Amino acid sequence: MTNARWSCLILLPLAASACGNDDIEIEGTYTSSAVWDLSAPFGRDGIGGAFADLLIEEAITTAVPGLIEDEAIDLATPLIRPPVKQLIESRLPDDLKEGGEVLVGLRRSLARVEVETELVFTEDVEGTERVTKLTIPTDDAPFVVTADMLPEGVMVSAEIDGDREARDRVKLDPYVLQVHFGDFVLVVTSEHLGKDAAALTAQIDGAIPCDAVVEEITGGDGNFELDVAGQKVRISAAALQTACDVVKTTFGRYALGMARLDSGIRLEGEVTLLDTDDDGRADTLSSDQAFEGRITLLPGPFEPRFSANFVAERR
Repeated sequence: MTNARWSCLILLPLAASACGNDDIEIEGTYTSSAVWDLSAPFGRDGIGGAFADLLIEEAITTAVPGLIEDEAIDLATPLIRPPVKQLIESRLPDDLKEGGEVLVGLRRSLARVEVETELVFTEDVEGTERVTKLTIPTDDAPFVVTADMLPEGVMVSAEIDGDREARDRVKLDPYVLQVHFGDFVLVVTSEHLGKDAAALTAQIDGAIPCDAVVEEITGGDGNFELDVAGQKVRISAAALQTACDVVKTTFGRYALGMARLDSGIRLEGEVTLLDTDDDGRADTLSSDQAFEGRITLLPGPFEPRFSANFVAERR
């Protein structure tokens, strides 16, 4: 029997973790590093498509009984979306069109965002996480966004909870990091791409004439009609105008119509605890490959997934 084995047999209970039997302690403060692809909201169908999706949802949900709502949206989408999208895209300046400089620049910039956070575990699998820095690498100097560059001046800590899966593994329940994604997008647009975000927002507003939108949908007949589950659904031009006005107002409060200013990142998955010096305390936290992130609070039922793998080192 080795000396190490004899030592394990005579260790006091408080030191038993050195023998590899007790849970590795997670309590402490860590600096976490990750790389996120946040480009998905700008890789869809452009500003015109995003507006059309919101308009369809608003018009149908306010006029159609809930039991047939989903079917009505499915039937209305191919009839409403293409002409509305085309109308708005035709009125946007070139910079804001689907393949324009702004959306292409955002897709490229947000495809690789280096994320630094502070993880604090106060109890076993309970704690907080707060984003401290978001960095877009470039060929020249990296573009760095810190909390004080955002309108709120702060990135709020998220509460973390989870369960112990094994002595060296924990599973984190879903939690939302308040990174103010929409505000971040506006900062990137203005400070990194060198575009006037306020002017772009005004241009988007001017490209959405609700009277012309309603005309495209009704064809000048005064109503939009659908046969849904054996029922005749009729939405008047006045109702469509109201829906368009509501969506246009909401759209103007989003970052280029694509993300609410307070959008967050929902994270969840399993994490391995590495005790490199055999003192019973985790020195490194390493997420599994399946650790997942989603951008929340985007327009419509759209929460794009991305890999959120991270490594965190104890301070």
